[in-house]
Amino acid sequence: MGQDPMIENADSDQMQRIEHGAELFLKRNYNYTFLKGKLEQAIRESKYGERDATLITGSSHALYGIHEAAWRRAFNCSMHSQDLYYDFACAKYVIEKGGRFKRCIIVLGYYIAYQDLSLSEKMRGRWVSQIFYPIFRDARNWKEPIPFDPQSKIEEVPENLRAACEERALQIIGSLPYFSNYKKRRSMFDFKGKAWQELSDEEKDKYGIARAVNSHGRLIRHTESYLENQQVFNEYINYLQVHGIQPILCVTPFSDPYNKHLDSQMKEGLFSMVNARKGDVSFVDFNNFRIFSETDFVDTDHLSLDGSKKISRILVEIFGA
Repeated sequence: MGQDPMIENADSDQMQRIEHGAELFLKRNYNYTFLKGKLEQAIRESKYGERDATLITGSSHALYGIHEAAWRRAFNCSMHSQDLYYDFACAKYVIEKGGRFKRCIIVLGYYIAYQDLSLSEKMRGRWVSQIFYPIFRDARNWKEPIPFDPQSKIEEVPENLRAACEERALQIIGSLPYFSNYKKRRSMFDFKGKAWQELSDEEKDKYGIARAVNSHGRLIRHTESYLENQQVFNEYINYLQVHGIQPILCVTPFSDPYNKHLDSQMKEGLFSMVNARKGDVSFVDFNNFRIFSETDFVDTDHLSLDGSKKISRILVEIFGA
């Protein structure tokens, strides 16, 4: 990421306006800025030297579940609601621009085999239109994506300064992890001031149903997306192998109320996809590890900082740092 001439040549008054505009841009486009900034960081910092960097892709389970500091050099190019297609897009983006990696950890939820964000009228306007399409110019199966310019969210900033504000926002996010002073780690649900471990068993069960059945469970009917994702998955694995990168598949641990209500056919669908590449990939399902307590979670299926450190240490022990 080169220095914008507007930033390089700005006087003190202009720089103050750029700094203010960058803060606005970051707050109003946090997810877009984080993902774009992390992709650029991954390219910039893995290009040279020994090929020992770790690339991470996945959805919110990767943002909550991976603690990058456990590795020597790790770049978590993940995003909420990111599906397999955009996992692959992230990897291609950094590798084709010169990024060099030893391993790629692909963080999965059981539902991911059935998800295609571009076909969800509820989800695609927020995630595809405002994050993935502006970065990759690829809307997958969405034929006419809603046009969106992230710089339009800082309309009070003079138009000639907006590009500089975006670049400065990318500089600010720099090498920060997803959760920082700009974004606090918290539950996806509103627990009315309570922590996950403070909820009653009945309350936890209610949220487990809401997440495993009413949200993720509904995806299992998308059989055409499953078949397409099988192809995407195979192309992703082949691409990594061609570039000498070790594919590591990881399912983060979910709470007992989530796993209790999850449709077993959904798990079998993911396992079938993974088993078809047996021998080509490493696969760790942390739901087979009985080492997690309630304090390792912030909600039904997202980890606390302690939980993320726990699984990251295990991944490092197995596959190296």
